[in-house]
Amino acid sequence: MKKIYFALLALLITLILTGPVMAAAQLKLTLSPVHEYQKSTDFRLYYAYLETEGNQATVNLYVQKEGGTWRQTKDRNKTQVSGYFQIEGADIYDGDGKYNFYAQGKTASLTENSVTVSVIIDRKSPEKVTDYKKERVGETAYRLSWTNPDDDDFYRVFIYRSQDKSFTADSGTKVGEAGGTPGEKMTWENSSLEKNTTYYYALRVIDRAGNSSSLVTDAPGEVIEGEVTDVGEEIVGAIAESETVLLTEEERLAQESITSEEGEQEEGTLSDEGLATTGQEGEVMGEKDNQVARNRLLIIVPLVIVVVAAAFFFFRKRVNQ
Repeated sequence: MKKIYFALLALLITLILTGPVMAAAQLKLTLSPVHEYQKSTDFRLYYAYLETEGNQATVNLYVQKEGGTWRQTKDRNKTQVSGYFQIEGADIYDGDGKYNFYAQGKTASLTENSVTVSVIIDRKSPEKVTDYKKERVGETAYRLSWTNPDDDDFYRVFIYRSQDKSFTADSGTKVGEAGGTPGEKMTWENSSLEKNTTYYYALRVIDRAGNSSSLVTDAPGEVIEGEVTDVGEEIVGAIAESETVLLTEEERLAQESITSEEGEQEEGTLSDEGLATTGQEGEVMGEKDNQVARNRLLIIVPLVIVVVAAAFFFFRKRVNQ
């Protein structure tokens, strides 16, 4: 009885010491959000993970066009605790559309997936405005009217102005922006202009990916389409945010907090080799190790009760002898 007691006690101590370690051994792998629309197939997705118990992870990225199969990206096998995957044209393997991405980190004993982020690849120029009209409404004011294109990803209309019959529509001649909704009839007034001066305007539509339409203008000369360098604070801010590397511990912990609020990932299995060579569909399994830890606790609790009971009867017997 004494030998059995000490064997059970040793087993209990081992489980108590190793159980919390297994439960805490997580990579906390995160994948940074990215602007929803991209007009290029050359962009970056940033990742970060917390190195647990000195276990260095190997991180890979997987891509799926909505409704299609998962496959591994060309840029792969990252071992730094933070970095990025460079998306290339070959990763956007089926033309424009919605693509989903998630990162997977592996150590000798752990496999963990990040949340999934989505990107809409849109390289198509939007339609231009229609029903354009310019009218003078005073000595120093013009009124422009038009109808926005009926495109789902319509974002803004950029307005350019010049006193020259021929000019370049760029940041130097841009005088305003107008929003509205797809298909909406718009009116825009430009006042406080010089008296006895004729002004010419050009309009260009910008979509949410930053693509631009051809120009609509009332200028009698040649209006050249200049480079679009300012696509609005909303789009520029989102792109800049997605390109911030999570390098410091504080930044990584902040990212963890975001990830924990976004819910659990679906459990499953994933074959790196299969995805890389055959494009077989991947499955998420980010919470598998947490389930193992919970199962371990279900073993520990009954075992504690058994050991305590055995110890009680053992010592009671010794006292009665």
